[in-house]
Amino acid sequence: MVVEFEMFTEEGNEACTQAYQNIYNTIWGDKFVSENELKKLIAEQIAQVASVHPEVHDTEPEWHFVDRINMSLKNRGYNYTINRGDL
Repeated sequence: MVVEFEMFTEEGNEACTQAYQNIYNTIWGDKFVSENELKKLIAEQIAQVASVHPEVHDTEPEWHFVDRINMSLKNRGYNYTINRGDL
């Protein structure tokens, strides 16, 4: 299932969906992920998307990433959040 990130193309939305899924799987994995580890993973995933789809750094896609990641962190019981500066 492709999630809407308000990218210019369906391929961009697919790339964002895959990046988010990788982040989500880490959050919900067996091992606790520290804030620094997660921020590093997020930066790597966003950079990978940006290499082909630079519009990932527009306001709307970044907002969707932050909102979805923070919701996952809250639902999993983590006591930290991220912001657009972490992307």
